[in-house]
Amino acid sequence: AYRVPDMTPYKLHLGKDNSVPLPWHPVKILRENCYEVLNRIFEFDGTSPLPSRIIVKGEELLTASPLFTVDGKAIEWNNFRVTKTDPDCIRFAADGKTDQGTVDFKGELWFDGMYKMDLSLAVPQAESFILTTAVHKEFGRYVLDPYLLPWENDVITSNVRGYNANEKRAAGLL
Repeated sequence: AYRVPDMTPYKLHLGKDNSVPLPWHPVKILRENCYEVLNRIFEFDGTSPLPSRIIVKGEELLTASPLFTVDGKAIEWNNFRVTKTDPDCIRFAADGKTDQGTVDFKGELWFDGMYKMDLSLAVPQAESFILTTAVHKEFGRYVLDPYLLPWENDVITSNVRGYNANEKRAAGLL
């Protein structure tokens, strides 16, 4: 027997415009480079496209600013900017430079708290591309890690690579 699925999302045209569905609320601009979504505040330092602070229900999530490195050296960021502001999403961009080449960064902070990152690497050859994040131990239980890494001296270390030198693509999650 064939059943017709619930067509409500299609009838409502969710995602067709920049409106924010209930129970969420639009991304709120608190001040320059500081935004609120749900119960979180994302703050950027004006240089790096990665949030320098994330505050969840009044608690600091990060113990240090996230950092991208290529072959162990930090990417130098410049020209961080907001490229588009809509109720459902704030879009960012930044230009990065490494010893080996350049990085084009685009980021999107969505009303549901997702921070989507899109990086284009113009790096002819690199041995590693690593995103380092540091969170307080009490928030560590929310970090999804398929390897279930143990805490050692109040630190979890993961060496999962997000860069494929053959495909020159990278992926990251914050």
